[in-house]
Amino acid sequence: MTNAEKGMIIAFFYCLGSILQVARLIGSPWSTVKSFLTHATERQSLENLLRSSRPRILIPQQCRVIVQAAKS
Repeated sequence: MTNAEKGMIIAFFYCLGSILQVARLIGSPWSTVKSFLTHATERQSLENLLRSSRPRILIPQQCRVIVQAAKS
């Protein structure tokens, strides 16, 4: 969901006051709109939370050494 869509959902919700009407207007499921509004009000932000990634096995220097060795 883009930031523009997120802003539209919030604006429509404050104007219309109904999650069901907002969901029909933007063409998204009711549960999606409800969960977005819940998360947005809890976080006070439109940004998504950062997600943890898989821990690296090698440090970047070790990766470069391996790639250089493979190229030669």
